[in-house]
Amino acid sequence: MIRAEPIAHGCIDTSEALALYTPNRQAIAISWCTIEDHLMSRPHAIAFFIWRRAELTAEVFQRIREVQPKHLIVIADGPKSGDGKMARECEATRLVTEAVDWDCVVHRDYAPLNIGLQARIETGLDFVFEHVDRAIILEDDCVPDVSFFPYCEELLERYKNDDRIACIAGDNSMNAPIPSGANYGFSRYTMIWGWATWRRAWNRHDPDLGYWPAARDSGMLERQFRSKDASNYWTAIFNKQLEKGHNTWDYGLTLSCWKNRMVSIVPDRNMVRNTGFGEGATHTHDPDDPRSNVAASAMTFPLVHPSTEAINTDQLDAHIELKVFSGDKYAYGQSYEGVEFNRIRHGFGGYLDKVEPVPEVAHAYVNYMLAHPNQFEDLTLLDETSCAEALKRLWERVSL
Repeated sequence: MIRAEPIAHGCIDTSEALALYTPNRQAIAISWCTIEDHLMSRPHAIAFFIWRRAELTAEVFQRIREVQPKHLIVIADGPKSGDGKMARECEATRLVTEAVDWDCVVHRDYAPLNIGLQARIETGLDFVFEHVDRAIILEDDCVPDVSFFPYCEELLERYKNDDRIACIAGDNSMNAPIPSGANYGFSRYTMIWGWATWRRAWNRHDPDLGYWPAARDSGMLERQFRSKDASNYWTAIFNKQLEKGHNTWDYGLTLSCWKNRMVSIVPDRNMVRNTGFGEGATHTHDPDDPRSNVAASAMTFPLVHPSTEAINTDQLDAHIELKVFSGDKYAYGQSYEGVEFNRIRHGFGGYLDKVEPVPEVAHAYVNYMLAHPNQFEDLTLLDETSCAEALKRLWERVSL
């Protein structure tokens, strides 16, 4: 593995290479007067993970160029042995990141051959924190709003000595509600589509899940979740990860945070657009996924900070568990606005997208479900025609 020494870059004339892979872009819509003071301060360090998707890489790199970090750390996986086409794609992608036209210390860590997503992220972050004590982390398909950078920088400084805080997320593509009117909240879950962290937190990461067998046998998940479905879901995830059944790294980070009672920061809006769903993706294959290409919004400043005297993550965790993971409404033993609609959407396989008025129909079904829970499983298996008839009957009944 190539580990380049830090190189101080001045202006490099590689505009032609960058233009080749940069799609047509519109001007960034942002309220400069709102965040002007924040943008005057350059990010300390950005770690950029790339592989072989030059066009996606160029769009993210353009955002990085706009904020001119003091340290840029580029981590690249390599091509599979003997694959000439992939080798050319990797080389073209790396070339995009050579267009560093601002005063910046650059560190590069390029794998000569493919080592896989999990190993590349984990060894890459080890490399990052050999050089800096904190960093904003982006992958090639995570396009942030420009306000994401000062948001991270402010919170990296604010919580640098708070061992309870592990990560700062820019992703809220699941539209999770933030309590108390703050600009961000706290969650047990690590959302890693554009995020930031510190060396002190990464040093507690256990990539091998060595803690898991003892945690599993002690009933840790049964104590954490108030639902057997949710605890079974995560038990299966960690069991498979322990057996090296997932080519991913973030489940290990999640378990490390749970072990060490650390939480993550989640913003009150989505600040990072994930463009990587579909062909060429490692995990996110479905381009119609509701979290695909969700627009990135600008953060407002000054940030409104929540209280940290007693961090309670239940409300935010319940939403994320439902929308992103097991889909279990009752994982944390509480309900909140909108949860009924998502549970119904899952049960009727998207049929509710085609009916109007959706909220009324949804609540009609919820009322019936609560009154007749023993019929719920059968109703979710109805075909589309039967769904229409059942929903019509339910709506008429509730409307009386």
